[in-house]
Amino acid sequence: MLYLTKIRNAESEFTENEQKIADFLRANVSELKSVSSRKMAKQLGISQSSIVKFAQKLGAQGFTELRMALIGEYSASREKTNATALHLHSSITSDDSLEVIARKLNREKELALEQTCALFDYARLQKIIDVISKAQFIQITGLGGSALVGRDLSFKLMKIGYRVACEADTHVQATVSQALKKAMYKSLSLTAAVKKRLSCAQKRHESRGQR
Repeated sequence: MLYLTKIRNAESEFTENEQKIADFLRANVSELKSVSSRKMAKQLGISQSSIVKFAQKLGAQGFTELRMALIGEYSASREKTNATALHLHSSITSDDSLEVIARKLNREKELALEQTCALFDYARLQKIIDVISKAQFIQITGLGGSALVGRDLSFKLMKIGYRVACEADTHVQATVSQALKKAMYKSLSLTAAVKKRLSCAQKRHESRGQR
């Protein structure tokens, strides 16, 4: 019998800690390759021995055997359902339960933050903060998704007392950038290769403002 089926059938007999383990395994089965019993125990607030005993209760020799079996079951299941499951976002499909979707989204956010922190140049970040703190006026520009990020940043800066301009229209951006002589100019772009962004930044540079 498959372990996922065993978990489902024995659910009514689980203790509180065993139910925590069962819920975690089912919700995170797609990510079990990177999960250790130690990490899992810490996240659930239980002992590692509880996880080992849970695995043995299901018929496995230990957590490693249970984990590998669940990974295999998940892979086999995905191969069967991939043809009919509708891909919605990243690793999320139409076959995922609401709990699985919530956990996948949470994990994606955590991973994004971890990767962002790993890429930070903290010395440069401090210089940017110093420039922002001294700016009399701040202009933020961006296109598409970057414009949404810029708008969010402008609201946050205004909340703490900074004077900020953030326009999505490129013509307005260029006009404002040339008109403001003593303002800080902040352009947001994922690739820094959009011609309109570079053009606006160049005009700002020519007007001798801070970039």
